[in-house]
This record gives sequence, C-alpha cells and structure tokens, in this order.
Amino acid sequence: MVVAAFPIVKLGALAARQISKPLAKRIQIKAKTSPVLRTYLCLPLANFYHRLEVTFKMRSLNLKKPAKVSNLSETAAVELGAELLGELIIFTIAALTVTFEYRRQSKAKQIEAAQSETKWSNLVGRLRDLEMQMDTVNAQLRHFERTLHDIDSRTKDKNSKTTDKK
Repeated sequence: MVVAAFPIVKLGALAARQISKPLAKRIQIKAKTSPVLRTYLCLPLANFYHRLEVTFKMRSLNLKKPAKVSNLSETAAVELGAELLGELIIFTIAALTVTFEYRRQSKAKQIEAAQSETKWSNLVGRLRDLEMQMDTVNAQLRHFERTLHDIDSRTKDKNSKTTDKK
C-alpha cells in the first residue's frame, strides 16, 4: 500500500510547486491593484526589505551604518512588495511540501522499524519455543535411554540367571 502511494505523493508535490508559481503571479497582480494589500502588506514589506538591504550593503562595503534610510517611492515599493510577496508564497509552498514529504518518509521509516521489530520478536519467540521443545525431546530421550538401559540390564540379569542354572 505504501509503495503504491509513493508516485502519487511525488506527483502531488510536483503539482503543488507548479501551481505555486501562477498563484504567486495572481497574488502579485492582486497586491498591486488592491489598496488594502498595497497599504498594509506591500509597502511595509518592501520598505523593510529596502532598509535591510541598504544596511547590509553598507556594512559589506565597510562603510558606516546609514543614519536614516529613505523609503522607496510608492510605485517601486508596490512592485518590490508584490515581488517579495510572490516569492514568499512560492517559498512557503515549497517549505510545506518538503515538510510534508519529510514527515511522510519519517512515518514510513517508523512503520518499517515497527514491522522489523515485530518480525524480530516473533523470531525470538519461535526460537524460545523451539528451545523448549528441544528440552522436552531431550528429557524424553533420556527417559527412553534409562528405560532401555533398565530393560537391557534386566535382560542381562535374566540371561545370566538362566546360564547359571544350567
């Protein structure tokens, strides 16, 4: 059952990644046209990214930390924010897909380990049963040997008595 579901899961993960790109494009378009998304999501996200980028560039060039980084123009901020939002959506879908695949494989390994442990414990149980049967057979064999020895000794005693009488 697990083997049959394997290609379907892989195909589903691939489909999710392929669907995420057009979905991100649509959200980018919606973010550019919607005043709510533009004001509360794109502009703050783009300006935060811009400040972070300028600060890192200045530090990498061994320049002083900038005193104040000016905000981007609204059109540039909306473009950058929409782009960042689209990339964030693609990344989130990819991360969820990888997480889902990791959990699925972990669960499959746990099931396989449990089956292996069950098989091992069954083998150990069967070995103990065989040892008990072997002990029983050995005890019966010793009993038969003693009985045979007793019968043999009685036969020898009888034969020696008959030869003594003659």
